[in-house]
Amino acid sequence: MVGSPSGAEVRQVRDEHRQVVAASVWIAVASLVVPAFGQTACEHQKIVASDGEDDDQFGFAVALRGPTAAIGAFGTKRQGPFTGAVYVFDHDGAGWVETSRLVSPDASQGDYFGMSVAMSSALLAVGAPSAFPSVAPGKVHLFARQADGWVHMQRLNGSLAPQGARFGLSVGVQGTRVVVGSPEDLDPAATGRIYVFELESAHPDEGWTEVAVLQAADGAGSDRFGTSVAVSADRIIVGAPRHGGGNAGAAYVFRRTPDGLWTQEAKFSGVAGSLAGSAVAISGALAVVGAPGVAPGRADVYRLTDAGWTFEQTLTSGGQSFGWAVACAGNLVLVGGRSDPAYGGDNAARVFRRETHGWVHADGLHVAPPAVPDFFSRSIALNGNAVLVGANRDGIDNAFQPGAAYAFGLNGCSYCPADFDLSGSVDPLDVIAFLDAYADADPVADFDGDGSVNSLDVIAFLRAWAAGCA
Repeated sequence: MVGSPSGAEVRQVRDEHRQVVAASVWIAVASLVVPAFGQTACEHQKIVASDGEDDDQFGFAVALRGPTAAIGAFGTKRQGPFTGAVYVFDHDGAGWVETSRLVSPDASQGDYFGMSVAMSSALLAVGAPSAFPSVAPGKVHLFARQADGWVHMQRLNGSLAPQGARFGLSVGVQGTRVVVGSPEDLDPAATGRIYVFELESAHPDEGWTEVAVLQAADGAGSDRFGTSVAVSADRIIVGAPRHGGGNAGAAYVFRRTPDGLWTQEAKFSGVAGSLAGSAVAISGALAVVGAPGVAPGRADVYRLTDAGWTFEQTLTSGGQSFGWAVACAGNLVLVGGRSDPAYGGDNAARVFRRETHGWVHADGLHVAPPAVPDFFSRSIALNGNAVLVGANRDGIDNAFQPGAAYAFGLNGCSYCPADFDLSGSVDPLDVIAFLDAYADADPVADFDGDGSVNSLDVIAFLRAWAAGCA
């Protein structure tokens, strides 16, 4: 009888297969004509929970990865007051369809499960920081996407997190790395920490292991370091909105060195009252720090150059709370805010594009004025040219505000299977999104629908991509 291959052999074959597929895809991309890049943002769909109830806070946290969206609703009460839930939606070609409702396997009252969410193509991290104040330190639950749906994998706890640490108030995911903010952690008086967990490739069955606990080099009491986190490759950005005199706030960038250690690389300081670091985003050499504290609020853009991180531009609006949510990728920055005068006083998420002379306000995402304050743009997720905007108080009146999320395309309203990142156009970003899902053996990459993810899916996708959309 022929023996089964070892784990190492399987991983080697998979890595070699990834390299071959990657080379094939990029050769195909180079040889095909890319459709024209559009310029108009379009609302695709309003997304609501199938069982929404008042004060569910659906949309307080959102995550988006290709044709999959995760939306947190920390206020749901099905298992008890504020136990929380996360709803997963998949795009079926015609629209977003609710496919899963995830809850904590150890739910208890006031968990606030779903107050933060982050995802990769096959991994979903959900923060349950607990109400404040609370005797619970907080926790994070990891779910893996399998052929039959999302399966709970592991619960993460901070090794040093004390009671009331709010471990899980923020989460970030990058490949096999999970970053967790714990802003009420560390004496004196809630200086804050973040925890880094990794899945060791040599021993994946052992689960995620805590590999680092980080804090600011100049941390002080009540900084709330870890209120927001984001991760990109080997860099993490962390917000500390109460740091400095007069709640100026700050954001810190940490870099993983080749020997596996994390070191503080930069600090971006706010001005008095700005609460800089209330929201943060990072993508490659681009970082954005939201500072919504002083009217009208702002978002500061930084770029990594050979000389290190340098300030690039401040983005503003004439509204309020501008910078309470931020997202970035490539030459795009999105910033949420309230009462934007450019959009009739509605809450809006402004879209900025990087041009030769700087960042330019190019578009705005907003919806018809609600019957009640809806907190539209309190959360934002960006993937390719698709955007998900949370509105966690959306409802018909003061007695029914379950919350909602809105899906937008930055390049129009069309949809076709080759538009893998749901951007509204077929472009190289679709290839990147598909290849990433394929490398992770994500079921969404089963493009030909035969029940398995293999090279035939690559062929089917590239044919559809080359044909474009009508």
